Amino acid sequence: MFHQKHMNHNQNYGKIGEEIAKQYLLRNGYEIVHKNYHIGRDEVDLIAEHNNNIIFVEVKTRLSSSFGLAEYHFSHKKICFLRRSSWKYCAARDIPEENIRIEGIAINLDLYNKMANIKHFPNLIF
Repeated sequence: MFHQKHMNHNQNYGKIGEEIAKQYLLRNGYEIVHKNYHIGRDEVDLIAEHNNNIIFVEVKTRLSSSFGLAEYHFSHKKICFLRRSSWKYCAARDIPEENIRIEGIAINLDLYNKMANIKHFPNLIF
């Protein structure tokens, strides 16, 4: 029997946010290497190359500020996971650690005006 995975409302907007982030990075000279890349049981939203660095990007998308703006949802736990994933990814490809960067993109959607406020955090370190 075939089961189709249905995305909930938040997952749909999360995917929209990831696409907006991807287009933002492309416009700013990044090359997207992977989208929704699985490393073991973990997933990285975007992996990109920029200025000879491998960039691991976490995207946070919010529809309202009721639970805080997107930029307030980058957690220490998530950053630790991204570090672990980046080390695994780069170790398998002989990429030196000094060429790894973790970045965040916060997207606050305004559906009424059909706009997105994008904030880029190029060095997301806790």
